[in-house]
Amino acid sequence: MIVEIRTYTFRSGTMAQYLKAFERIGFALQKQYLGECIGFLTSETGPIEQVVQIFGYESWEDREVRRKALYADESFKTMSEELHPLIQSKDSQIFRSVPFAAR
Repeated sequence: MIVEIRTYTFRSGTMAQYLKAFERIGFALQKQYLGECIGFLTSETGPIEQVVQIFGYESWEDREVRRKALYADESFKTMSEELHPLIQSKDSQIFRSVPFAAR
């Protein structure tokens, strides 16, 4: 299993707009294509105006297939074009489970 943690930092005052759009369409699209969301969180301390999305995948290949399908969806493309200007920076980390703790 691998886990991807994506952190989005937003331009000041734009995170609420992003969250509204994600509640309207983005989250459902991600769940449809990426599977179960492990976490969708906002920062309370440290860097503010951040959203963290956490998704788990069976393998690197599983992640690639799922993300490719998401990126091909026209609704996701339209939403991304609307929301990308709100994002100041983004970061993606991928972690793999150790054998003794794998599910």
